[in-house]
Amino acid sequence: MLAGVLCTVIFLSLLFAPFAYAGVSTWSLYTYDINVGTSNSALSPAELWNFTVANLTANTLSLSWWEPEVANGIAYLCNTETYLIPDEPHLYPSDTPLPHMLGTTYAINITSGKELWNLTGTGSFRSLSIIDGVAYMSTSDSTVFNGQSAGASFYALDAVNGTLEWSVHFDGDSRWSKINDNMLYVYILATNSPSCVCAVNMNNGSELWRWKADYNDLLSLAVVGEGVIYFGSYDSKNNHYYAVNATYGTELWRIPVDGRVTGISSVDDGVVYFNSDKASYALNAQNGEQLSDAFNSTKLGVYSVNGTTFGIIGCIDDTIYLRSSNGTLVALDAVSGEQLWSYDAGGYGSSIISDGVVYYHLGNTLHALDSSNGSSLWKYTNSGWSFLTVAEGTAFFAAGTTVYALNVPSVTDPSSNLPPFPTTWILIAVTIVVVVGIGLLIYFRKRKR
Repeated sequence: MLAGVLCTVIFLSLLFAPFAYAGVSTWSLYTYDINVGTSNSALSPAELWNFTVANLTANTLSLSWWEPEVANGIAYLCNTETYLIPDEPHLYPSDTPLPHMLGTTYAINITSGKELWNLTGTGSFRSLSIIDGVAYMSTSDSTVFNGQSAGASFYALDAVNGTLEWSVHFDGDSRWSKINDNMLYVYILATNSPSCVCAVNMNNGSELWRWKADYNDLLSLAVVGEGVIYFGSYDSKNNHYYAVNATYGTELWRIPVDGRVTGISSVDDGVVYFNSDKASYALNAQNGEQLSDAFNSTKLGVYSVNGTTFGIIGCIDDTIYLRSSNGTLVALDAVSGEQLWSYDAGGYGSSIISDGVVYYHLGNTLHALDSSNGSSLWKYTNSGWSFLTVAEGTAFFAAGTTVYALNVPSVTDPSSNLPPFPTTWILIAVTIVVVVGIGLLIYFRKRKR
């Protein structure tokens, strides 16, 4: 009799166990949004909010948006408005109206889309950096009327409430600016005087020093390393590359360069790397001596694979992500150089990598790829929208006077559709105990009879 009861208990346990297991799957809080390797339009971004500029001038010609900055839950939307002043004299001899520009930054709560503050400066928007709770914004006007321009202005504001901490103005056009170690370096292209590089104290906006270039020199983008600022010149008869003390503004050395230095520079391990339009250079950072080492183009954001030149999208966790001019996206092992995956994007478009996803925008479509294997996750198409960037789980697009913020769907890649092991077996064990208890109860009742 007892053997029969035990057999019954075991049978019932095996019978109910799958239902207990199925119950765990039903109750589990785990959700699986996408099967990696497929493209799922249902997971495309959904609009969170949109922001429309309402305070444009009456004679606006155009409004252009820049890539937003996102920090501490705030999206900083930046634009340049081009407009005309009615009845203003036209430019001679072309007899065309003179365009004027205003650069504005709007601070927007990234969750609600509510505007927190805004600041407008004369001239086109040039740059914005958020550092230690301070927003550093610059505008500059390159248009000239009767030999005069509005010049360049830099502002330091509280990044949360927009309170102005200081501002500084320069006569001339600001072509680039660089922030490093509490110093702001600005290249000013003057109208009727030699161009210069100025250093500004980021705490109060005071000018610390001014290095003057040769009269006809235009200067390339600068890089700062180990207390020295490096840049080159172009559009002159005798192009040079310069090293200037970043603290005092004294020139340390200059070397003649074959060709124009128009791109970026890089400093790494005591070596300065840069390109002219005729040659590649690797210099001793201390004295400018040219080194015979093979030029490493990865220092300048380019990479050569099988004779094809790629631009570097980013380097994360020992993986280099590249984009070629023909639209191919490639991931390489940064140590071995081995190709991990490639993806034919169908053409050249803007690319960015964020939170394990490679985004590229081509035509009217934003594509999302799994950065680990290059598989397509989803595609989002919207005609007439210009892609700006993806930051902190939000994609930004612009259309006319409006910026749209869309959430970027989270993607999970579970190794199994089964719920966690401990929870499953705890519930199975409880089911078995209940079944055993019922079996014993039936057994003892039969014995009493």
